[in-house]
Amino acid sequence: MIVRGPTREQKNFVDIYLKLRKRNQTQAAVGAGYSPKSASSQAYQLLQNPIVYID
Repeated sequence: MIVRGPTREQKNFVDIYLKLRKRNQTQAAVGAGYSPKSASSQAYQLLQNPIVYID
């Protein structure tokens, strides 16, 4: 099984989320390039992903 690292969008999400001091995951997802319509659910899924998980 091949384990891949995070994508560019996922890395951008983490960078923006940390810059926002973990205050607004939806805004971080939009800033990372995810659709504003799905940003909330995308952000939730990203934070559940062990590759992207931020503690």
